Formats: sequence, C-alpha cells, structure tokens
Amino acid sequence: MITIAIIGLDPFIAERISHDIHARLAKIYATDDILVAASESYLFHDGVDQTDYHAFIQVFAPSKFRLTQDEVAKYLLTLIREHIIHGAIQFHYFEMEDRYATYDELYPRYVTSANAVKVQPIEASKVSDVFQGDIFAEENKKTAKSPKNKNK
Repeated sequence: MITIAIIGLDPFIAERISHDIHARLAKIYATDDILVAASESYLFHDGVDQTDYHAFIQVFAPSKFRLTQDEVAKYLLTLIREHIIHGAIQFHYFEMEDRYATYDELYPRYVTSANAVKVQPIEASKVSDVFQGDIFAEENKKTAKSPKNKNK
C-alpha cells in the first residue's frame, strides 16, 4: 500500500490530481495499491495562509520502492506545478512487517466507476412541499391541558 498525502491544496484539486497520477504511478510502482489522502488542510507561514500557494506532499511507501523515489518526485513536482507556486515532497519508507491492515472479502477492494452505487437525482416535481405549519401543535395542546400548567 502506497499512500500519498497532499497538504495545503484544495481537496477537489487533489481529487483530480489523484485521477491524473494514478496510472503513471501504478506503472512506476508496479502496483495498483495507491491511495491519495487530501483533507481540508491549510499551510501557514508567520500567520499568513499559504494554501494553494504552497503544497506539501508526503509519500508513505514500503522501503522496496526507495529506488523509484527520484522518478516519482520529479513526476509529482512537475504535475503539481500546474496548481501551486511552491511545492515539496517528503518520502517516508516502512518495512511491510510494520504495516497492519484488514480487508472485508465480501466487498471490492476499491470503489471504482464500474462498481460505484449511482443514485438517481429526485426530479423537482416529485419533491414534496416543505411543511409550513406548527409541528408542535399537538404537543402544545397536550401540554396546555396538563394539570401542571393550570397553576401558571
């Protein structure tokens, strides 16, 4: 499993980058087991937001992929330049015996466009009107009749 964390870049841009880089990285690493992580993250320098101006990429990979580091770094830095002014990549390697995972064999390993559940949008004519009344009307009647409220 290779995980690429993108920090300081809009997650929607990171999603597009993930799609753009997957095939090439799968070829370089000789594995399809690649995930890109991109949360709502910001980079600051001296209290000033640097998001989308700077981006920081961390690559977490098994140590056997160390030999591909230069090729991956050059590729990612070239590709990300379309979206940022400055960028950096840091590689973190681990031994496979230091990694633990669990997978449910009843489900596909990854959601793809072929196996994703597609939800049909509801037509505007089928959407019921928003209730404009007092949703607490019945409860208010019960409360008003309660002996506890008679003394107030």
